[in-house]
This record gives sequence, C-alpha cells and structure tokens, in this order.
Amino acid sequence: MCMHSLCDRAEMLRRSSTKAASVNIKPGPNTSSERKTKLENFTKRGAELHNVPELIEEAKSTMSLKDNKSFCDDVLQVEMSGPDMPHLTLVDLPGLLEIKNDGQTEKDVELSKQLVQDYAEKPRSIILAVIEASHDHVNQAILRVAQALDPEGFRRLGIITKPDIAWISRSNVSNWVKLAKNESTPLRLGWHVLKNANGEERQTRDFDRDDEERNFFRRTPEWKTLSSDKVGIQALRPRLSQVLSEHIRNQLPELVEEIELQLQISRESIRKLGPARPSS
Repeated sequence: MCMHSLCDRAEMLRRSSTKAASVNIKPGPNTSSERKTKLENFTKRGAELHNVPELIEEAKSTMSLKDNKSFCDDVLQVEMSGPDMPHLTLVDLPGLLEIKNDGQTEKDVELSKQLVQDYAEKPRSIILAVIEASHDHVNQAILRVAQALDPEGFRRLGIITKPDIAWISRSNVSNWVKLAKNESTPLRLGWHVLKNANGEERQTRDFDRDDEERNFFRRTPEWKTLSSDKVGIQALRPRLSQVLSEHIRNQLPELVEEIELQLQISRESIRKLGPARPSS
C-alpha cells in the first residue's frame, strides 16, 4: 500500500451555464486493488465552487495525505464549471526533489522527476515552470528540466510566485521585476506573476485571495510597473487559454495525421474480421 502526501492534481475548467464543481480520485497504475476501490469510491459532484477547498481536504484524507511526505502517482481530479470559465485542464505536479528529505526515499526522488517528465514531455502540453521569488531562480531545477523538455521554448511559460516575500525582504526585487518583464532569462512565451495566500491568510474566514492579489500589485511600487495582463490569476486564465489555443492550432496538422492513421488501423482490423453476419 502506497502511503503518500504528494500527488498530481488535475484541475479541469469547463464553460457551462451553471456554476458547479466535482472532485474525484484517479488511482495510479501502481495502486493496490484494495486502495484502488477506496479511491474510486470517493466522488463528489454538483458542489458549490466555494466548497472546493473543503472537498480537496476531504479527498486528501481519503488518500492518506495528511502527514506522510512520500510521493505516488494517484491523481486528484477537480472539475469546475461556470459561464466565465475557460476550457482548460491544469495538472499541478509535486515539486522536484533533488535529494531525499525526512520521510522521503530515493524512490520518491525518482518518482517526482518521472511524474514531471511524463506530463511535460507530451508535445501538446504547455509547461508552466513555477519558481519562487524567495529563492534565486537560477538554482531552481524546474527551469533546467523545462528547457530540456522544450528546448525551442514553444511550450514554456514561466510563473513567478511569492513576489511578496521578495518585496518584504527587498532582496533583489528589481531583478525579479526584470525577469517578469522578460528582460533577463527571456522565454518565448514570457513570464507571469502570482501572489498566493500564505498559511495565516488561508485560516482567515473573510480572506479574499483574488482581492488581496489585485491590491498587492496595485500598491507595491516595483510590481505595479508590470503590465496588468502579466500578473494575477484572473489574467493568467485567458492567457493560458490563448497560449494553448495557438499551440493546438500549430499541432493540428500532426493531430489530423494521427487520427487518419488510427482510422486506417481500425478499418484494417475490421476488414480482417471478415464480412458481417446476417442478422436473424
């Protein structure tokens, strides 16, 4: 039985006339039959969007994710729909491990790398290389991995988090702003900055994550120099949709060829079955 607390999370955004959410768990290929049944039985549908964090915590409990620190390949799937939602699927992968920490093994280190590679090497996936402004970006492994998987840069968008940490400490904040403006370590798709809630803010009942993020980028001198379409979660959603649409458009000829090939294979398989039997 695989006991773990770090897994993939797939967030599927779908446009519909009504707002709703569902949460379920897709067992990984190495999951035991007993555990597989337990995870597949966890399904929450038709929930209010504001209840999603609670449902995720409930799913984590079902997956035994509360205290253990090891990895596995189960996927926590969250689907949210509404009239303002873009058609988008986001896969939140665990952070890369360079060396094992307390409660983790060499197997976890390899699995964390394999999970990232399995998703990111797919030619139709967009890689969001997430780094923290609390650490020097040149030392964050995901940038090296993303470049290796997408050397031409057509699928790589850089995401900078924790800009408030860099601003509070005043450590190299100007360098981070230059990075966000794509003036240093430029990426073909550029960079985007997000400010997520910290642990204390998440515990506050009336805390509004999006409002706090908007206020941060409006009031901080250095960060407010960035273009509004390059900061914040509200700007990231349509930006991702556009990037993905353009990428799919470029991939379309190859996709059509793959579909035609599969059709030929299917037709040949049917032909080998012989003529259809007459119905009685």
